[in-house]
Amino acid sequence: MEVLSQRIVLTFYTEAFDSVIAFYSRLGLVVAKDIIMAGGERWLVLARADNPSVQLHFHPPGERVPAGHVQPIAFALSNADVVAVAEGFRADGIPFEEWEVPWAYSISVKDPVGNTVTVSHWHSITR
Repeated sequence: MEVLSQRIVLTFYTEAFDSVIAFYSRLGLVVAKDIIMAGGERWLVLARADNPSVQLHFHPPGERVPAGHVQPIAFALSNADVVAVAEGFRADGIPFEEWEVPWAYSISVKDPVGNTVTVSHWHSITR
């Protein structure tokens, strides 16, 4: 049984479940749950295997949130191998922005839902 006393959940609405899984697996997230609910609604939960307390939940648009009323957001994830993620996006022709500052290398990319995802690897800074 999953016991999480503290967790962060971001909820999104989409019909593009397979595209979402493929995109976020590139960022190190895995399918934590993929359930068909009563009434046939699909509920998808993605999380990092090493930190399941941060979760992305995906539902189809419906009665609660009709299609066309979903607003994209911007959020950030960390990934120790963001250079490889960027190289993969570049090889597949997926547009992204990249930048480096003394404390991090980051990329910013749109997910299949239209959200802006910033992926960073934070460097150690010694003073």
